[in-house]
Amino acid sequence: MKDLAPPPRVQEALTSEQVERLMFPPAPLCTVEGLRHIFVLDTSWRASLEDQCLAEVRLGGGNGGRPPARVSRIDCQVATMKTVCCLEEPEAVGVVHMGSKVRMDVSPTASWRRRGSGAGGVLSTYSVAPLETEASPSDDDGDGGNSGEPSACPERLPQALHLCVEKLRELRASDRAMYGKENEARITVFLSSPPRGMAAFAEELQELKEALDALDAEVHFILHPDAYSPRFHAPMKDDKTLWDMTGCRSPYSQPLARALCSDEDMEALQDVTYEKFSWQVHMADFLSTLLDYRSHYFGQAFDIVETLLPRWEACYGSKGTPLLLPPFD
Repeated sequence: MKDLAPPPRVQEALTSEQVERLMFPPAPLCTVEGLRHIFVLDTSWRASLEDQCLAEVRLGGGNGGRPPARVSRIDCQVATMKTVCCLEEPEAVGVVHMGSKVRMDVSPTASWRRRGSGAGGVLSTYSVAPLETEASPSDDDGDGGNSGEPSACPERLPQALHLCVEKLRELRASDRAMYGKENEARITVFLSSPPRGMAAFAEELQELKEALDALDAEVHFILHPDAYSPRFHAPMKDDKTLWDMTGCRSPYSQPLARALCSDEDMEALQDVTYEKFSWQVHMADFLSTLLDYRSHYFGQAFDIVETLLPRWEACYGSKGTPLLLPPFD
């Protein structure tokens, strides 16, 4: 594996105009009334790897908080989830943990954020404890042994989507009974490990897609480079990989080719959504992917600092989990 480069610098201070905007946050970007959003966090052993380069930004002025540092993939997933929520403000938020076992960690709730000056919501201090992510395989080749990677468990993703479908059906029945209408839903799936063996579940994934379409549920994937097949990792100009050429802000060590998934695995995964993974190749950290492609995820462009900081403050307060951002100029 390549040596990891030192993290770049981050903007060191908020301007007086930015501080003022914290007091009067703009409206959320989402216009979907009653939206339910379920996030599927990848808690397999690769989730503990610290290759995501993010910086804390202190709310309320002063310096820029802590300098950029490498954080774990699971911490970056949580930061990305919280960023999505404060920007779109869904009616209810749920969280699924997807390791070798799949479980609903937070049942969809409207209490995910603080209200006014009241106490913080579920996500204000939400984190995934290190003990909740799985241990690394005993060998050190990054592949989990010749028999395959134990924690990859390709069936975990269909299981997670089945759990989402079950929960959304419950919510839809409740909405019809209480409000006489059915609310829209979104599912965001993070993958920090290769979806090896997914092609074997292609038929089941197609059935899941039909079930999700019937529920008006959009599915978005946010992928770590490890989740791409070998052709995306092939050296290009000057022996640089695709991620070298896109100027990724986070350091990234390419895994062994035999640890990656196949093109067929990616196609089976891609068929669950209407997105094409080759159209917008995801960055080396989840949060950069979300913010670099914010027009795609939120339907509009926006200034990151002037929009995100006050929304974060409004939803989580300044005493909750610190705001994390990719390094920027």
